[in-house]
Amino acid sequence: SAPVLKISTGVVSAGTWTLYKNASLAQNTTEQLSVGTLTMYPGSLLSHTPNTNTDTRQYIVNLRTLNDFTLMAGSSITVTGLGYSGGLRFYNGYGPGKGFQAYSGGSGGGHGGQGSNGLDVNTVRLGGPAYDSLINPTDLGSGGGGGGYSSNDIGGNGGGAVILAVGGMLNFSGFVSANGTDGRDAGAGGAGGSINIKAVNLSGTGILSVNGGKGVRGGGGGGRVAINTSGDN
Repeated sequence: SAPVLKISTGVVSAGTWTLYKNASLAQNTTEQLSVGTLTMYPGSLLSHTPNTNTDTRQYIVNLRTLNDFTLMAGSSITVTGLGYSGGLRFYNGYGPGKGFQAYSGGSGGGHGGQGSNGLDVNTVRLGGPAYDSLINPTDLGSGGGGGGYSSNDIGGNGGGAVILAVGGMLNFSGFVSANGTDGRDAGAGGAGGSINIKAVNLSGTGILSVNGGKGVRGGGGGGRVAINTSGDN
């Protein structure tokens, strides 16, 4: 089976870390993982534990490299659907921008933007509100509200959070996704999460994605992305 390393506390290491094909590194904490240099080969994965049924941010990717960080093409940091949970039938989602339950279709979770409205028979249920910093986002996407027709009317989960602080060059040719997931049946979509990158220099043709999930009535709001570089490249 593919090797998986789960880290449940803050770690400081000045050495070189390498993730090879099919290897996974998962953070089970909000504390920072600090390493000297990190290289991710095609097929490797960096992620965090799902934030299940809670209004409190418990798990994120929080990574610092003292020197360079290389994400090769085909490597990924994926936290899609790992944010605040969506609501079950007759229940609201979780998170500060939670979507609300509505019989005919729940309202979408909010984060970078407000979630779309839901419909409770003839009454509009507003989507979850926007929140978090525009220039330094750190929070998760909120879950969509559940529906009322059946037990399958489950809101989508919000996207997780990726916080990167790179002390050298970020060679970025991989894929970073913190999307919300789609609602099931009359459930609403979850909101996109956060991607927050600080690097001295940045190079590459990688892809970032913080889309909200779809819903029969309420779609999830988009997430938040911030990229700051302090060098010349």
